[in-house]
Amino acid sequence: RPGRTSSDRNEGPGPSDPSQLLGRQTEKAHPWERITAGRGLGQLSCRRPGHMAKAGAAPFQWPPHYDFPPFFSKQPNRDTNARRVQLWKDLILGYCAHHRVFSLSVREALASSPLFYNEKISRRLRPEDAQEIIQYLVSAGLAEWLPGGGDECLVFWRTPAEWGKLLLAFVHDNGLDDAVMTVYEIREGDATARTEFHLIDKTVLLKTLKVLEEQGKVVVLEAEEGGDSDAAGGKLLLAF
Repeated sequence: RPGRTSSDRNEGPGPSDPSQLLGRQTEKAHPWERITAGRGLGQLSCRRPGHMAKAGAAPFQWPPHYDFPPFFSKQPNRDTNARRVQLWKDLILGYCAHHRVFSLSVREALASSPLFYNEKISRRLRPEDAQEIIQYLVSAGLAEWLPGGGDECLVFWRTPAEWGKLLLAFVHDNGLDDAVMTVYEIREGDATARTEFHLIDKTVLLKTLKVLEEQGKVVVLEAEEGGDSDAAGGKLLLAF
């Protein structure tokens, strides 16, 4: 994880003043403030959607503010806390993209995942804070609660619309216009083995196909009774 130099540790206000660290720049800004000041939140070291871990890939790079204790606590200043939630949004999307995590259990992540628990500084998100952050992603269209009481959610480090563009590009590039494909062939077929949507979560794929159907880019045909159970989401006629 990125560390702080001795000069960084000697600069800026201490953790007792998180509003200055998170919300506004001072003459001697804390390292967190220097990281975020003047930059779009999506430009932080947590990578945006599309960067996924592969065999031999470098480990996930945690952003410097992950080692800053107030990052794990809700801030009393509204603007400061809003900035903190934005940073959490980028961290969750970057982490899930890197590890190809399509669904997230808040309870399990709080209990065992480094995403919500920094062992180095002994800080863990509180359940209510984690819920607030995930709800922010849901409100932004970057996550969706799954049935079951508000614990598990889909994480859209690529939105269904973005996955749809990748799928259409694959179809065009491989001359598969008007081809009939099954959900299984898209997710697990040899033809897609080198694509980014290989082994995509089935629920995310079905949401992607729904977007394409609404755009008139694909016709979804229901699978026949007694057919391949893997095609339960429908046989797909990619019609353009």
